[in-house]
Amino acid sequence: MAADKGLPQSNGNKAEWLIKRALAGNACVEPGNGTIDLKVNGVWLEVKSCQEYIAANCNAGYRRGCFILHEAQHKFLLNNDGYYAFIVTSEDGTAKMKIMPAEMVGFERQKVWTKVVD
Repeated sequence: MAADKGLPQSNGNKAEWLIKRALAGNACVEPGNGTIDLKVNGVWLEVKSCQEYIAANCNAGYRRGCFILHEAQHKFLLNNDGYYAFIVTSEDGTAKMKIMPAEMVGFERQKVWTKVVD
């Protein structure tokens, strides 16, 4: 579970791929607008991902991963009846996912995944 600066981007790309694959053939998936990741059947969908556990600072062991929310994205989703797809990836390659309307997600810059997906 080593930390890697490229890991958040890699996890994000994997999460978007998982969503697109899960919806393939069942929904019209369009590219996002530069602020939000995707549009699915005309509905904006922002994909957020994190690892289940990551190495903590100062040799403190491991901690749960966090989703990072951006205020501009959150406001856009609220104003456009958009949704979040929260995806938690595990070291063994499995993933947990929850899709929910932005109006049900209180804005916090960081959200520990267990408050959203568990």
